[in-house]
Amino acid sequence: MNIHDCIFCKIVRKQIPANIVFEDEELLAFKDINPIDKVHLLIIPKDHIESLFSCEPKHKELLSKMLLLAPKLA
Repeated sequence: MNIHDCIFCKIVRKQIPANIVFEDEELLAFKDINPIDKVHLLIIPKDHIESLFSCEPKHKELLSKMLLLAPKLA
């Protein structure tokens, strides 16, 4: 699969609709379409990262920002 075909990349590019609750230059947060609780959000980086296993030291600040954003949105 081409990374630009990733469902999350399409949401970032606004090709797939999402109920966005937060957006800045690096991150996008939106409501899950199949929530398992009252607050069920997905926080994704705008730059495609395949998985946590593919993260490198250069992603440290971005991952930290994602983790710190979660309780603020919840």
